[in-house]
Amino acid sequence: MLTNALVLTADEAVRHHIRINVETKPIYETLSHRLERILKIEDIPRLLEEMELLVGDIVETERRAKSSACQKRSMPS
Repeated sequence: MLTNALVLTADEAVRHHIRINVETKPIYETLSHRLERILKIEDIPRLLEEMELLVGDIVETERRAKSSACQKRSMPS
């Protein structure tokens, strides 16, 4: 079923992204716990909605991190 494949693909991608970022960005520990809670949802449409929200939060986390890094580089020493 396409929906199950979509969930598995999203799960793998999110887990990979969390794994490579958790040591340098502590917020990813929280996102990891949130992913585990989401994966326990049995209602597939709701699970997909929650996964979409989680991915959006990850994108926003990355955007903020890049913005913060750019601001630090542009500050005079």
